[in-house]
Amino acid sequence: VLVVKTHEWGPHAWAPYTKAILLIRDPERAILAEFNRQSGGHVGFASPDRYRRTKGRYWTQFVKNKLWAWEQTNLSWAKNFTGEVKLVFYDDLVENVEGTLRSILRFLNYSTDEELLACALMRKEGIYRRKKRILQFDPYSPAMHAAIDEKRAEVYAALGRYDAH
Repeated sequence: VLVVKTHEWGPHAWAPYTKAILLIRDPERAILAEFNRQSGGHVGFASPDRYRRTKGRYWTQFVKNKLWAWEQTNLSWAKNFTGEVKLVFYDDLVENVEGTLRSILRFLNYSTDEELLACALMRKEGIYRRKKRILQFDPYSPAMHAAIDEKRAEVYAALGRYDAH
């Protein structure tokens, strides 16, 4: 096993590791992806009425909870983990899969097997890839957008990324 994926944070989560790769996704997209995953499975989507469940209170609380968790996870690993941390922004990974993977392998002091890398690049979409879907409405209220923008700017600045949106 080369890497272990976790959504946990805090001293108990860090204990087994000396290095960490922190994959940071834009919170607005991450929250929407998680809502779709929880509502429609790994490749499905939340139906539009799921956003309106309990007169929108469920979605509002979901956004609030997931934004808090996004902030805590990223800042906790980046600022408090005592081992080495490599920051990888999801959009950079998507834009440059090969370069990002090579950078990760260097960080792990793992030599690149060109055949295995070519195989990984050929199968980069994986089996849990949700197709693109354009919602016919914006599920985020102006207050939600403002809260997300504020947290994104704070976290990205703390991580040294200033092109927050």
